Amino acid sequence: MLSSHFKNIESFSRKIKNKKGKVVLFAPLPIFKVENISLCKNNWFQPIPNKECYISKKEVLNQRSFIYKLLINLPKEISIYDPLEVLCPNGNCSMMDSGNCPLFIDDNHLTDFANKEYIFKDFISFMKKEKII
Repeated sequence: MLSSHFKNIESFSRKIKNKKGKVVLFAPLPIFKVENISLCKNNWFQPIPNKECYISKKEVLNQRSFIYKLLINLPKEISIYDPLEVLCPNGNCSMMDSGNCPLFIDDNHLTDFANKEYIFKDFISFMKKEKII
């Protein structure tokens, strides 16, 4: 089933290329084992957040390795943006940033805050490097 999705991406990419555009795929985000972000906040009554609010970058890479095996077969004109460097500093991913602000709204969806404060600048740099903008 996944391979049919990738065939659709290839077809879409050809159509976009014909219109002088470029396709950028957003690499899969970490998948946490906790869905309730409130369990991840540091509070006076809960100074140490749930350990499931963290995941190592290595584990994230393992989680999505099967997708990357498919991605390497996509046409070169499709770019893949990977947000792990900004979301997982020092090799660890957290649902909260160091200022106790939520980066994820659930087990794998970013907050507006994370997109604005972490992803936006990095994504713009990526698109400049890829000569998309």
